[in-house]
Amino acid sequence: MTTRAVEILSRLALQIRTPNVARHYRQAQQRQWWSHEQLLDDQKAKLLALLQHCKADVPYYQQRLSDLSPENMVADALQTLNEAPLLTKELLRQEQQQLKAKTTHVQRSKEIASGGSTGNPVRFLMDLDLFDQVEAHLRLVFSWAGWKPGEMVLHFWGDNHASLTVGGWKAFRAKLAGRAIIPVCDYDERDFEQWWRMSQHYRPTIIYGYPSVIANYAAWLIEKGRRTQKVKGVFTTAEMLLPQHRKLMETAFSCKVFNQYGSREAPGIACECEQGNIHLFIDNNVVEFIPETQDSAALSRIVVTPLHKYAQPLLRYELGDLGTATTEECSCGRHYPLMERLTGRERDHLIATDGRRIYPGFFTRLMDDKRWVRAFQFNQNSPVQIELLLETVESEQIEPLLQQISAELAPKITEKMGSKVRLNVRSVERIARTPLGKFRYVANRIQDEP
Repeated sequence: MTTRAVEILSRLALQIRTPNVARHYRQAQQRQWWSHEQLLDDQKAKLLALLQHCKADVPYYQQRLSDLSPENMVADALQTLNEAPLLTKELLRQEQQQLKAKTTHVQRSKEIASGGSTGNPVRFLMDLDLFDQVEAHLRLVFSWAGWKPGEMVLHFWGDNHASLTVGGWKAFRAKLAGRAIIPVCDYDERDFEQWWRMSQHYRPTIIYGYPSVIANYAAWLIEKGRRTQKVKGVFTTAEMLLPQHRKLMETAFSCKVFNQYGSREAPGIACECEQGNIHLFIDNNVVEFIPETQDSAALSRIVVTPLHKYAQPLLRYELGDLGTATTEECSCGRHYPLMERLTGRERDHLIATDGRRIYPGFFTRLMDDKRWVRAFQFNQNSPVQIELLLETVESEQIEPLLQQISAELAPKITEKMGSKVRLNVRSVERIARTPLGKFRYVANRIQDEP
């Protein structure tokens, strides 16, 4: 059966098996071209319905929104939201039961866990219909790269239960579903050949997954002189996308790389478009940027209210991420507002001795052009101790290289973070990933979740 025939069958199968996904996708396609005023009106209507539900049916918010009048909620839902308290991951853990709705939404939900970048995931309820909306949202952003329903998406994902296959009924089912998963919780370069065979078999239009993994695979493809075909876009998520990794992926796959932003607690927050701007999907979430200081140029804490979570609503949920908004408009024609910078998790910013927060990009740029380094991780273990772990290519001259990089980087780090800060460089066989295979290039171990 030809690839085109499989794509047609896949498109028909998706419409029959997942009609809700197809419906949400059609609606999202239309909304992306709405005016900014239409998007805001849609957001306010969804927010008002959510706030009314929280006040009436969610014990945690019944207590905290008791003073708000229905008239005020209708008049200005966004202002009403600002009067709600912030919700942290720790509060979510403590108030699990009180945050659950007293309605049938709970029966129509599933308990899942966050990605747990520090190994301590938080558990919460996700409405079953939201799974369909998430899938529809992915289809929408994939279409920005030219993807069409029925075309194949290859996921590089931390799925312990997925297995590689290139033949038989299981592979045919994956083609009909339009999705195949390469599990990346644990891998090395010996796996790349198998990934290549899988890619040749499925011929994906979209590559989706962790940037660190896809970049490592891309480097192998370039080294071996392998060229992929048909790939229209690479979408990265869940980790920091480094400039050098973007370059590797664009070279290996001969297409644009799109940086996507979201979380399991609040999916579909933002994504980079064809023009390279990061759009905020205000039809999915209310996104607030709360400045940490009075400095207008400083980073802001990102606070999100998912608009479609009813089983366990999360009003003004602190993701632990930092970024800035912008009032600029994009030439792509979409009127979603833009984010100017997305700088990663708060715990990926190291702290100088004078209390300043140091953006992780400062440290990742220090490793540019270090071709003998396969992977690296900067850890702040104390206010004055920075440890640099290195996975290196095989070399008999590793000790001189470690001394060289220490002598090169230590003055730059002490200048940036304080004269008392000391750098310790170590070569290790493998830098630990999270249980789901995620990688952290910069880690503030002092501020890691307990």
